[in-house]
Amino acid sequence: MHHALLGLLLTGLISPLCTASPLQGDPLTPGSREGIDARVFVAIGEPLFIQIERSLEGEMTVRGAPAPIITEMKEERRFVDRVDVLTDDREECSRQYLRVRSTQDGEITDEPLNGLTLSWISAEGEVQVMPSEGRVLLESKLRKLLRAQGSVGLHASLPRDIAVGESTTIDLSALGDVLLDSYLDTTTGAGSLTLERLEEDGRLAVFTGSLHFIQEGELQPELTGRVEYTLGCELRVDLTEHRIKSINLAGRVEMTAGGTPDQPTLSFDGRYQLELSTASGDSAQRALKEKPVYRKKAFRGTHMDVEVELPSFYDDAANEAGVLYARRCLDGDGVLISLVYDADLTAKSKADARKVFDGIEVGLERGGVEALRVRKRSGRVGNGRSYAYEYKGKRYLKDVYHHGRRFLVFEVSAPPETFEAARRDMERARSSLRAVRS
Repeated sequence: MHHALLGLLLTGLISPLCTASPLQGDPLTPGSREGIDARVFVAIGEPLFIQIERSLEGEMTVRGAPAPIITEMKEERRFVDRVDVLTDDREECSRQYLRVRSTQDGEITDEPLNGLTLSWISAEGEVQVMPSEGRVLLESKLRKLLRAQGSVGLHASLPRDIAVGESTTIDLSALGDVLLDSYLDTTTGAGSLTLERLEEDGRLAVFTGSLHFIQEGELQPELTGRVEYTLGCELRVDLTEHRIKSINLAGRVEMTAGGTPDQPTLSFDGRYQLELSTASGDSAQRALKEKPVYRKKAFRGTHMDVEVELPSFYDDAANEAGVLYARRCLDGDGVLISLVYDADLTAKSKADARKVFDGIEVGLERGGVEALRVRKRSGRVGNGRSYAYEYKGKRYLKDVYHHGRRFLVFEVSAPPETFEAARRDMERARSSLRAVRS
């Protein structure tokens, strides 16, 4: 349900910031029904701290492969949501990512979201999403994050009047971005939940039951798929603050992609688990003071036999065979670290390699570069030379290594104002540059 529709619920009924208790009426007779108001509201102008841990494990089958692949994903997300404007025709909200960590089969795969604030403005039927000043994201990721607006504030349509033991249909499809995969469209996300009990002297409602989710969209470039979840659910609602306090999900997940429904190119069958909790007030304010931590993760171009480790504020900027472009997402556009084999350069001996290195230097000088500095360089991928220079308003640092018979180019380019930070990233990454099995 879109946040703007909440205006119909809020008008004359209840303030988003007020408290509520189980409905009061005439004195109850023994055995009579006592209903509670389990609705949740978006607290205007108040931060909501959300913590998520989730895991996915199972078997992936690729058509034509000799055997299924056992795979496991784990992820932790901590962020703070805030809704500042909420009317029938306009919404302004934001999500500040504090920690985004993930691993795939034990390998770090963190996305470049730590420390990032995304802001959404929705008006006249159009939605804009903007990263915080100085931060950049690939256009493809920004487009996918447009859909996250519907989950900001963790609103869901819960019953206004329900008693312990009663069941109701609850739709959580608007929360697919935080409960499931954040880059797929959630087309179905409902199920039957029962108000099992009240806890904490009636201040906490506990719902249990099952939910059925279907997500569809692009899993990889030019590969669309369908993911179906059948999950047991425990949903806890704070009846005093009218907010979702926690959601626990566990159950089966099935995925198919490519090919036909009967013969998909890719399929997955496994188990999914999620634990989500929220906090408001002082806990949310303290969370906002957390400083982001960026772990190192491995980057490797498609069909390349070398890789390099960079901080998680870098993101893949291209996916071409034999090429890696990693974009620095912290401080403006224009910073690239690249790793590529130069297809025009080969050498069978050290003497041939020296001629190639000398030729690169001569070519740069003739090409009009400025402040050229050359030094020898060695590493696990081979020996080579490093070329530092300026050209057309940008600064460059290019390492060229003789790797086998080929030449591997490891380079950073950036505007002058951000070059030093990018250069330090490259200097630290040099020691991790290594050959791997392709």
